[in-house]
Amino acid sequence: MKALVAVLVFAWLVAPVQAAPKLQPIPSSNKSCAPAGGLSFICGPQRAEDAILIPDTRWLLISGMTPGSGLGVIDTNAKIAYTLYTAKTAKALDRHYPGCSVPPDPASFATHGLSLRAAAPGRYRLYAVSHGAQESIQMFALDARGDVPALTWKGCIAMPDNHPANGVVSFADGTILATVLSGLTLDDGKKGGAVFAWSPGLRCSTG
Repeated sequence: MKALVAVLVFAWLVAPVQAAPKLQPIPSSNKSCAPAGGLSFICGPQRAEDAILIPDTRWLLISGMTPGSGLGVIDTNAKIAYTLYTAKTAKALDRHYPGCSVPPDPASFATHGLSLRAAAPGRYRLYAVSHGAQESIQMFALDARGDVPALTWKGCIAMPDNHPANGVVSFADGTILATVLSGLTLDDGKKGGAVFAWSPGLRCSTG
């Protein structure tokens, strides 16, 4: 098993509640989303590999493996899916992250596993596995205090050797674990997967 621990201290900026942004419904050509058999169906999301209910809200956060599907939310009351990550959200910060300082392009952004951790009442740290030219863990601030959730890009952590991660989990001290299912050569020479660990404020090492 290999572990990565990188030097990086990041701060989650606290901003006042702003006017609720307008969310755009995810388009869908599927016309078979009418309720049936006591079940409701949501059309539009593409390859939503993970879903997390934002606590104490009606919103279900979803990933999207298809390029451009990025991050979305589902209004569980209205049964409508919306795009959450947009060009307006993709604003680069002055803070730079090692090898990962540019926000993902909404046109090609694709995500896999998600992790949501409370930072303050109604505010969360969102970590998303991102696939594409640069495999990474994307970091966002999610504000759920308004009528609709608002997303702000905070930076990202590049995966070592561009290994594609599958799942991500976060801890209270800022540590992140990311799983890679296959494609690695282990210490015994066999092929397999691994868990990579990242912690803020510590130096890079492998073991």
